[in-house]
Amino acid sequence: MKRWLERVAKRRDIESGNEFRDWLAVEAGADQPGNWRKNGYQTMAKQRIISTTINGNVVEFLAAPRQTLLEVLRNSLDLIGTKEGCSNGNCGACTVLLDGRPVDSCLVLAVEVEGACLETIEGVAASDGLHVIQDAFLEQAALQCGICTPGFIMSSKALLDENASPTEEEIRFHLAGNLCRCIGYDKIVRAVQQAAEGETN
Repeated sequence: MKRWLERVAKRRDIESGNEFRDWLAVEAGADQPGNWRKNGYQTMAKQRIISTTINGNVVEFLAAPRQTLLEVLRNSLDLIGTKEGCSNGNCGACTVLLDGRPVDSCLVLAVEVEGACLETIEGVAASDGLHVIQDAFLEQAALQCGICTPGFIMSSKALLDENASPTEEEIRFHLAGNLCRCIGYDKIVRAVQQAAEGETN
């Protein structure tokens, strides 16, 4: 990261003088623009206290400006049910619900969830048993290696919270951002259909 910033600063300096370098230093937290060499990049790692609600509990944690929500969940808060797959928003394995909407936590900066309401796979099951979606995934054998499963369950929950009786087409469309490389998608779709029937009965 530091080398990349230095290369960008050097290139932009050549093109437009020192304005970009001074801006970069201030953004990084340097007390004066001219101090970018001395302390600009060092202060990039300054952490902030973030307060948010995770699975119904108010949580505070430290996060650097560049840290993703996925990194904080797994490495700082020990919520390792959220899986890391591609780290670029393509596989959906790290899906969590942010204010009720499914998001790829690898694409969300941790500092962005200040004051938000998060739900991870750890918060889906009730204290007295599994959620109806989790039961359906087990009964339909809609999982194998398990890496993609938390993301599918979170996306499915978001769908059923919004639409209790989705069609097969709506299910497939809603889960298009989640990839499975083991069992395909038919069993997963059937699991969501079963969960929908269970919630409406």
